[in-house]
Amino acid sequence: METIFTLPYTEFAVASALQEAFPATEGYSLYMPVSRQQKAVDLALIRRKQDVTRCLTLQVKASRPYHVKGKAEAQGERLTYCGWFNTFKVDPMADFYFFVCVFPVEARKAIKTSTTWEPLILCFSRAEADDLLTNVKMKKGKAETKFEFGYNDDSKVFLLRGATPGEPPDLSQHLLRHKVSALITRFEAP
Repeated sequence: METIFTLPYTEFAVASALQEAFPATEGYSLYMPVSRQQKAVDLALIRRKQDVTRCLTLQVKASRPYHVKGKAEAQGERLTYCGWFNTFKVDPMADFYFFVCVFPVEARKAIKTSTTWEPLILCFSRAEADDLLTNVKMKKGKAETKFEFGYNDDSKVFLLRGATPGEPPDLSQHLLRHKVSALITRFEAP
């Protein structure tokens, strides 16, 4: 009898996106710990090149989607969805942090409209995650316990809760598709 193995959807979404960006034909492999209690590691991205093996440890944080309360706008655009995350202490064992939210995509067909859900994946290096979490503040400048990303789809994302008053910071440069080269660079470093 085979045992049942489960993987949270958000880790599956990150793993799927990474497998597409880092193909096995180029020496990349993706692994996950057998123990769900493995500290600071949800996935490991490994590259074998000639006789050298390098590994990046990845931590995945997840939020279900929420409708933005009130009138959240960024760059003149009304934001519809948000993902909430608790602040945490950045672990030195994790090389990169992935924040995953989902958003609905409607497909209109002749008679019916169907909705599917797509992942929004943000990628932060350990230093970038530490900088983000260090600067997450309440409006009065005190440390915040939660932060919130606002978005409509996977084209733009903004820091809403936790940002200093004013225009929400654009975090779109942290979308996974924009961070692939940073991950590759980490494999090339001595």
